[in-house]
Amino acid sequence: MRNSLTLAVALTVLAGCASGPDYQRPALDLPAAVSQDSQATSLSRWWTAFNDATLNGLIDDALRHNQDLKMAVARVDEARALVDSSRVSYLPQVDAAVNSSRTRPSHRTASYRPGGPDEITNHQATLNVSYELDLWGKIRRANEAADATLLASREAQHAAQAAIAAQVAQTYFQLRALDKKVDLAMKTLTTRDEALKLQQARFKSGVISSLDLARAESEREAIVAALPSLSAAQQKTERALALLAGRSPKAIAEGKITRPQADAAWPTLPTVPSGLSADVLNQRPDIRQSEASLIAANARVGEARAQYYPSISLTGAFGSASESLSKLFSGDALMWNVAGSLVQPLVGLKRIDAQVNQAEARKVQQQANYVKTVQMAFKEALDALTSRSAAVDVQMAQSRRLQSLAQATKLAKLRYQAGQGSYLELLDAERNLYSTDMERVESDADALTATVDVYRAFGGGWSEGPPSLAAQ
Repeated sequence: MRNSLTLAVALTVLAGCASGPDYQRPALDLPAAVSQDSQATSLSRWWTAFNDATLNGLIDDALRHNQDLKMAVARVDEARALVDSSRVSYLPQVDAAVNSSRTRPSHRTASYRPGGPDEITNHQATLNVSYELDLWGKIRRANEAADATLLASREAQHAAQAAIAAQVAQTYFQLRALDKKVDLAMKTLTTRDEALKLQQARFKSGVISSLDLARAESEREAIVAALPSLSAAQQKTERALALLAGRSPKAIAEGKITRPQADAAWPTLPTVPSGLSADVLNQRPDIRQSEASLIAANARVGEARAQYYPSISLTGAFGSASESLSKLFSGDALMWNVAGSLVQPLVGLKRIDAQVNQAEARKVQQQANYVKTVQMAFKEALDALTSRSAAVDVQMAQSRRLQSLAQATKLAKLRYQAGQGSYLELLDAERNLYSTDMERVESDADALTATVDVYRAFGGGWSEGPPSLAAQ
């Protein structure tokens, strides 16, 4: 009894062991946390901070229908099936078997019994059970790797969601900018047409020279020449947005995206996180995915090392056998057997060595990838903050410049009409005003797209999922 108890305790202790190293997050020299702006919008659905119903609808459509996201969801389902398959390894394998045979033994063998039946019928029904004791943690490490792989696939899905949301928002802002540029060009063309008619009349009256008339014609044609490329860019961007939103091929071909009029106000430029925090960056799905892959690689090392140790299996069978089908389940037809096996690798250790080396090399790769991912995350977040700050400064400067040029153009027009200024002076003022107005539209769009980059760099654009395995 004492020996049995000792054996049971020993097996329990061994069952609690797992080969290979337990996961430890790599030590990184992270900057001190910086307090976040209390007015910053929640990162999970950051696009709602722009207060644009059209944008909200487009991103919601993309998150439901985009084909890249559907592939990411399918990969999560695949990883979840792998986890389910791996967890079954913990359970005993139970099989039921029913056999029936009829044989005629040779009369020329030693097993032949003279006077016995020439033909033998045998019926058998058995329940077979087999179970591998996970003393060295091989199955446990395999399950750990499968769980981490599932988490990595989920984070890859989150990363795809974040990327699609950002692409939709930035493409939408680009489309709105092109709408405004086309509208500005068309309005400018109308103004140039009116100016050309006036100059033609003044030329016929001998008030101006042919040079001034040619300049008016040239300015009009410059706008006409710019319109086709603007229109083409507008159509291509509209189709790109339809593709991102998961529209049908017919809808993509039509490329019709319902949106505000060109002269409608821009979406609200929201506030963003005012500083950088390691806790905030931990929301980034690429960091979480990379760490989950490292956890899986670490577990695979333990799984590979467990092959050095013996595998212990228990098997058993319970059933009945009879020559007569009617007596198959009678008491004297019952049969059972119990067996145990221990298999210790002796030959082929070099193969195990190679598998362990391979697993350790993959772990080193994943660890380097994790460190690099964290490094890149901090760089991208800081770059995004810097770019947005610069974009907002440019936007404000362009707005002030546009106001000044509008006033200068107004004065140049008054001077020309009063005969105090040349037509070339007026054309230069109008040309600068048009160019700056176009640049102002671009700067407005740049400030919006730079804000999207900040939200994405800080890990926004996906709903909170299950906790990190490292924290469990």
